[in-house]
Amino acid sequence: MKEGSAFGGWLKERRKARDLTQAELARRVGCAVVTIHKIETGALRPSREIAERLAACLDVPAAESLQFIGFARGGAADAAGKRFGPPRPHNLPAQLTPLIGRELDVAAMRHRILEEGARLVTLVGPPGVGKTRLALSVAADLMQHFEDGAFFVELASLTDPSLVIPTIAEALHIQLSGASSPTSQVRGYLGERHLLLVLDNFEQIVEAAAQVADLLQHCPWLSVLVTSRQPLRLRGERQVHVRPLAVPPEAPPPIGPARWATKNSSLEEITRYPAVALFLKHAQAADAEFMLTSTEAPAISALCRRLDGLPLAIELVAPRIRLLSPSALL
Repeated sequence: MKEGSAFGGWLKERRKARDLTQAELARRVGCAVVTIHKIETGALRPSREIAERLAACLDVPAAESLQFIGFARGGAADAAGKRFGPPRPHNLPAQLTPLIGRELDVAAMRHRILEEGARLVTLVGPPGVGKTRLALSVAADLMQHFEDGAFFVELASLTDPSLVIPTIAEALHIQLSGASSPTSQVRGYLGERHLLLVLDNFEQIVEAAAQVADLLQHCPWLSVLVTSRQPLRLRGERQVHVRPLAVPPEAPPPIGPARWATKNSSLEEITRYPAVALFLKHAQAADAEFMLTSTEAPAISALCRRLDGLPLAIELVAPRIRLLSPSALL
């Protein structure tokens, strides 16, 4: 890993702020100097014992010791990382609502990028399935692991592949000049930066895939997360197919609403289906008095199935609950 990675960078800054050499800190912790050096450069994660000793040496409050140990041993994206890790630059838009039903997807993406070392991951799926929302959540979750942050590049309005690099430059706040090509300038900027780039809506300029490959080849610390309706088909690309949200199974007819709720599951169990949970969240945002009942549960479940569990479709339909009942909407 590059020097100054999440915990390593924090440790180095904290050590220097206390005017300690690596040798002095190693003596206090009771380990070899090379161990401190490797931890600071990101080549080694401290054992739990060393992390505990570091917490004591650096006066980490006892109430925060468990969070600190988690951060030291690789949990930089949780509250500990936000508390102890240096802030990372980014332009990720703030999300006003929580991500529903994608916990396993985020965990899988985190594993691919951090544990497997994938540098190019493409989220593939149909329109409205939630690729962008998932990519933003993954980028926010991983941001503390990238010293130079995470940057979102919106490509939906582009139809000319030659504009991809200038658009990336704009997102990174690179002032392009006429001295050299935009590609060379972006390469130079990204060359030694440890950065996550999110390229959103790549399908209409998929001819620019070679430009992404060029950046990855010349910028060894760059990782790219792409959303697209089709893969880029580049060497080293990891494809992740984004599926619609799970929906409740169809009820066997003929049964009444109350019997439906009893036969299939309780209302609480129905809300565990991500598609239903998302529908209810947006319905209640539009009408605070709306409640799920056994009378309307079959219609809401059928609506989610009719909408194929597509998040965008559900988000568009659910607010109409203030005008029409679920049965009328169905």
